Amino acid sequence: MNEKRMIRLIQKHNTKAFELLIDTYSHYVGAVIRNVIGQTMTNEDVEEVAADVFVEIWNSPHKLCENKVRPLLSAIARNLARNKLRNINTAVSADENDFLLFDDSFENEIDRYEKAEIINDALGTLSETERDIFIRFYYLGQSTKIIAQALEMSVTAITSTLSRGRRKMKKYLNENNITM
Repeated sequence: MNEKRMIRLIQKHNTKAFELLIDTYSHYVGAVIRNVIGQTMTNEDVEEVAADVFVEIWNSPHKLCENKVRPLLSAIARNLARNKLRNINTAVSADENDFLLFDDSFENEIDRYEKAEIINDALGTLSETERDIFIRFYYLGQSTKIIAQALEMSVTAITSTLSRGRRKMKKYLNENNITM
C-alpha cells in the first residue's frame, strides 16, 4: 500500500491502514523518543510514549500529509517525550532552536513559524533518504557514524548526502528569494 492511500484510509479510521502505519514507523518513533530521553526512562516508558504518539495520530488523522509522515511523527514523539520528562521532573537538554523566551512577542512567534514552514518546504525538495539523514543530523543531533550504522551506509555516503542536501536546500531558498 502506498503512503498516499494509507493516509487516506487512516483519515477514514481504517484500522488495517493504521496498523500498517504503526508497523512501518514504530522503530523510527522509538528512536526519536530515545534520542530525547536518553537513559532517563525505562523501555516501558518509551513504549508508552510511542503508543501515545500513535494515539495522537488516530485522534487527529487530518494532520497526516503525503511525504510529511516522518516529520510529523518525529515532532509528536519529541514533544510527548519532553512532556514525559517534565512529568518525572527530569531536566530536558534543550538545543538552541528549542528556546522559547517568555517575553517573545507575537511577531517573533509568527516569524519562527514561518521559518519552520520554509525549512519544511525546502526539506520537501530532498529525497526521503536525504530528509531522514538531515533530520537525524540537524534536528536529532545524531553523529554521521550513528546515522551510517542506523541506515547501513558508509560515513562518507552520509557526509556526501548532507553536503548535496545543503546545496539543494540553498538552491531552493535562492530560487525563491528567501533569506534566513
